[in-house]
Amino acid sequence: WDNSQTPSRFRLSCKLVDTKDESYLWAESYDRVLDQIFVLQSELASEITKALGVALATPELDSLSRIPTTNLEAYDFYLRGNEFYPRSTQPADISKAIEMYEKAVELDPDFALAHVKLSQANLSMYWFFHDRTQARIARAKVSVDAAVRVAPQLAETNLAMGYYYYYGCKEYMLALEQFVVAGKSRPNDSSLLAATGFIQRRLGFWNEALRNIRKAAELDPKSSLLASELGNTLMLLRQYDAALIQFDRAIWLVPDWIDI
Repeated sequence: WDNSQTPSRFRLSCKLVDTKDESYLWAESYDRVLDQIFVLQSELASEITKALGVALATPELDSLSRIPTTNLEAYDFYLRGNEFYPRSTQPADISKAIEMYEKAVELDPDFALAHVKLSQANLSMYWFFHDRTQARIARAKVSVDAAVRVAPQLAETNLAMGYYYYYGCKEYMLALEQFVVAGKSRPNDSSLLAATGFIQRRLGFWNEALRNIRKAAELDPKSSLLASELGNTLMLLRQYDAALIQFDRAIWLVPDWIDI
């Protein structure tokens, strides 16, 4: 942040570096008004994909240009929730994520992505036996319905509905249908790939499950949860040395997670 500017402005300098030889692939500086942050976010994503030579499909381009919310405070709480939710399956992390997502939707009731995450977090509290009550599932369903009301066309809405069928109802094929629909427009979304892999693993489609969970973990290398799930999948396939590498990575990412 540039403190010499007025509080409503910011200056951002970006560099994209090839880690193989530390050469610069792309660099740019931006001086913008804070209210333009989401427009800039879209521009950055577009510039980075061009620099990497990545061709995006139309649905992915549309996703990059979509503004999730006009309320910056709500978006800040959403991002805070995203820091806690992927950390682990411990109740403290999930509860903190729920708190952040609830604040986000309170500030912006039309914030579809926050509703999606809030539904997933509540379902996780139920699925991982922290709160096995119907009231918890009902809270998740309220958020799913809100996402459907606000943005039925979003892939994330299908993701929320899929997890409701998965964690809330154990309707695995219905859940897989929702994840597949969402994946058509978001083929490189780590959350969707992971969700699809989890269902495939539960249904016994081991090779497909491993491929999707591995790709999800590669796309989201900061997620200790995905590293742990990849380790679990490899362990079930008796690939113990490879599983140990993933468990070690999960511990390195979140050393206080007792379930690893």
